[in-house]
Amino acid sequence: MSKILQFQSARTDDSSAEGLHEKVRFAIAERRLLQFDYGGSRRIVEPHDYGVIKDIRRLLVYQRSRVGSIGAQAIGWRLLDFPKIARCVVLEDRFSGTRASPDQQPYDWDVLYAHVDDATSSSPDCE
Repeated sequence: MSKILQFQSARTDDSSAEGLHEKVRFAIAERRLLQFDYGGSRRIVEPHDYGVIKDIRRLLVYQRSRVGSIGAQAIGWRLLDFPKIARCVVLEDRFSGTRASPDQQPYDWDVLYAHVDDATSSSPDCE
C-alpha cells in the first residue's frame, strides 16, 4: 500500500481547482504517483502531461490500477478531463519517467502546463 505524501499548498485550499493544479504539477515534476477518484472509480496513475486541448484541461496518465477492474481495463494510457478528478492525493511512490515509444502519437496540446521527460527530476528513487 502506498503512503500519502503530506502535500500542503501555501497559497490555495487543497481541495480547490487551483490546489489540484498545484498537486498535479508537483507530482509530474517529482515523478510521484497520484491517487484519485474519476468516473466512479479510485485510480492510481503516473501523471505524464497536463494542459489544455480544445479549451478543456486534460491530464494524460498511465493508469496502474483501477478499483474493480483487472487486465487491460485497469492498466494503460488515459486522457482524463481534469475537472472530473476528485479526492486527489500525491503518493510517496515515484515512477521512472517517460514511457514514450517510437510508435506513440503525441497529443496536440494548446497549452502544456507540465510534462514528464527524462530530465524532469534529479532523483527518481523508483520502486
